[in-house]
Amino acid sequence: MSVLKYFKAKKNCVLCRFTRSLTFSAIGAWIGYAVSTHFGAPQLDAVIYSFFTALALVLLTTDKQPPRRRKRHL
Repeated sequence: MSVLKYFKAKKNCVLCRFTRSLTFSAIGAWIGYAVSTHFGAPQLDAVIYSFFTALALVLLTTDKQPPRRRKRHL
């Protein structure tokens, strides 16, 4: 089994979720920094805005399904 087939079959694996969160945090940080410097924010404020934009983008794109509960057998 090739690596690509393995990750296409399991899109919700730990590595896929981790790389997806890294990707969206980088995109969110870039967007937050670009927009805040465009509007003339100081560099320190731009870094803070980029952090919160990255956090918001990751939280919006992650799965929000509750974990499955296992049934107890008595």
